[in-house]
Amino acid sequence: MSCVPLPPCAHPLRKLTQPSDPSSPPPFLSSRHTLVVSLSQDGVTYLHSKNIIHRDLKPENVLYRTPPGSHPDVGHDDLVLSDFGLAAYVERNGGRLYTVAGSAGYSAPEMYPEEGVVNGQGQGRGYGLKADVWSLGIIGASFFRSPGSSHRLH
Repeated sequence: MSCVPLPPCAHPLRKLTQPSDPSSPPPFLSSRHTLVVSLSQDGVTYLHSKNIIHRDLKPENVLYRTPPGSHPDVGHDDLVLSDFGLAAYVERNGGRLYTVAGSAGYSAPEMYPEEGVVNGQGQGRGYGLKADVWSLGIIGASFFRSPGSSHRLH
């Protein structure tokens, strides 16, 4: 796997989605956040085509390489996924992982099986590439939640 260094001007998605006034609604319009999730999904689809699971997808790990809206000629913003420290290879044809990884609130429920976790290893049936899809859904749902809101996403 090769790594591409990000320019020092990368802009975190979380910062750009937080209004300056906590009582205001999130600043993204639905077309903008739909694009963010769609472009993030493109990145995850690429990883999954190589049987790589990210395992730590969250808004802080989705970055704009350039300020939003700075590429009108291309028709979309330039997003990248970052922080591959927990990424792992998943065996082809339904390989499973058991190590609990990622950020609470964005990790798929199958990482925390009913059978419990012992020494960081889930005792259930494990999880596969689809765990990243759950995290993308939580990222998308987070656009509909006001910052400072006490509502939890389930």
